[in-house]
Amino acid sequence: MDELERDELGMARMVKRILPPDTELLLIVDQFEELFTHTDESERDRFIDALVRSVSTAGSQLRVLITMRADFYDRPLRSPPLAELFERGSIALSPLAPDELELA
Repeated sequence: MDELERDELGMARMVKRILPPDTELLLIVDQFEELFTHTDESERDRFIDALVRSVSTAGSQLRVLITMRADFYDRPLRSPPLAELFERGSIALSPLAPDELELA
């Protein structure tokens, strides 16, 4: 935890340290909107900075998949570095009605 909390590069250093070369780590952050509803601003900003730096560092082995309710989509767009990542890699999924689901 000390390494992760030291600065915004802590997550990137940890990923590099634990992963073998030529591998990647997929970090899934479910209910990302809770970052905006259950954390204070400084804690939220630290996490966002670490996440952005970790995926943006040259040679990064970290990939991030974020799920978030549509009504919170504006929140990450208020952070310019995070907004840039959202603009490049977002996929909007609309909910399916029960009669649209295909069961195999």
